[in-house]
Amino acid sequence: MTHLLTTSDREITLTVVADTRVDVRDYPFPSITVCPVANVEKSMALATLRLYHEAARRSRFPTDNNDTAEAEADQEELDRNHVRLLRALQEFRFPLYSSRWDDAKVVEGLAFLGTQDPRNVLLTAFPPCQRFFLGCSWKSNFSDCCDLFELQETNAGFCYSFNSCTSMSSKAARCRPRMGEPDDSQALYFSTVKAAPGEVLSPDPHSKGIVVVVANPYEFPVPSDGHYFPEDNNLTMRISASVTVQQADESLRGWPWTARECKFRDEGPLDIAVQYSQVSCVESCRLGLLAERCHCLPFHYGVSPASPLAELPFCNASGLQCVYEHKGILRNLYSTGQFRIPIVGEKQLGQGERASCECPPECDLLLYNSDYSTLGEAGPGPKDQSAVFFVRQRNLGAENILYLKSSRVSFLGFLANLGNLASLFLGVSFLSVLEFVWVSVSCLRTLSMKWLSF
Repeated sequence: MTHLLTTSDREITLTVVADTRVDVRDYPFPSITVCPVANVEKSMALATLRLYHEAARRSRFPTDNNDTAEAEADQEELDRNHVRLLRALQEFRFPLYSSRWDDAKVVEGLAFLGTQDPRNVLLTAFPPCQRFFLGCSWKSNFSDCCDLFELQETNAGFCYSFNSCTSMSSKAARCRPRMGEPDDSQALYFSTVKAAPGEVLSPDPHSKGIVVVVANPYEFPVPSDGHYFPEDNNLTMRISASVTVQQADESLRGWPWTARECKFRDEGPLDIAVQYSQVSCVESCRLGLLAERCHCLPFHYGVSPASPLAELPFCNASGLQCVYEHKGILRNLYSTGQFRIPIVGEKQLGQGERASCECPPECDLLLYNSDYSTLGEAGPGPKDQSAVFFVRQRNLGAENILYLKSSRVSFLGFLANLGNLASLFLGVSFLSVLEFVWVSVSCLRTLSMKWLSF
């Protein structure tokens, strides 16, 4: 009996190829997330940190009005410490978190940061859209880039995204992503700077440029899955996207997700996304663990307004220290049962504490694959000033595949199999059992009536 139930749970669904020439116009255009590696404008960040430092100093020493040349001489050393703090904050992201967190100068900077929100510092100093993008068009119509691209939170910091339902402005509303466009039109064009005007800080002084992520518009973009373009690459790139679709039969909703091995997109919502996806589920699980342990949200995460976590503040200095202390378990997440998800850094952690997430794949799956090809030089101008991208979708090609996921066996079929098993091992069927119960009840009723008649 146990073997039958176990086997049925594993094999109640059947996935078959339905078509290999999918019309991309029936499905959303992918989300395009663009992340500058050097993502902190030094002058803006230092100005904000100086204000925080001065406010902290005056609160500690209210009678100290030392505005002499000696204080001005200390400003240069103070700014160097602020830069250390900024680099530590830039590195404070999954999966490594900051290797500079134990630096004495960083600890001192955190002390002056106090209860202030580092999110405000990094958002203020993030390269603004008007200066980061040089030009954009959608469906061959030139548009303001700041109307097409929105600020996007990721587990690696702030980015800009196009057509994402998890961006800062889209997650609060009912999102309807733009639909696909065939490859006979260059659906999306954008040009960005790779070295912003002025000095921009990078977590790694030797690593600058941008990261481009092509993903499902309903899921949380992960920059580590993207493609890195260094700042000295002055090429015009074409991104060709294909889509793999899995449609699930509605009859699967009658089974628990543990049996059908998937969840529908409306079986949410998650803390960071309105619709369910496996990637967003893992990130939401990680965020919930942080909230449980540290009672705050990391500065590069945001949650949907309807989420219970929306009432939590963003982590200040003490909250970030708590996150740092729990970084091991944050790296070592895994999904229960057969839905195990590989975790970056797990080998280095050994067999430490682990956190469990229930994050199966989506039943209605949208998977976007992308290829990058070179179209030539980006044109005149300094090599570190621009990066040009054309994004298109292949239409009705062999790369676009449609799968259908349906029940291998109906619920009535499952009962029939169970009855057959009972007949085989017990020598009776369900009908025999029902007949025995009916005859027994009838006999007892007749005997009781005769007994009462005496």
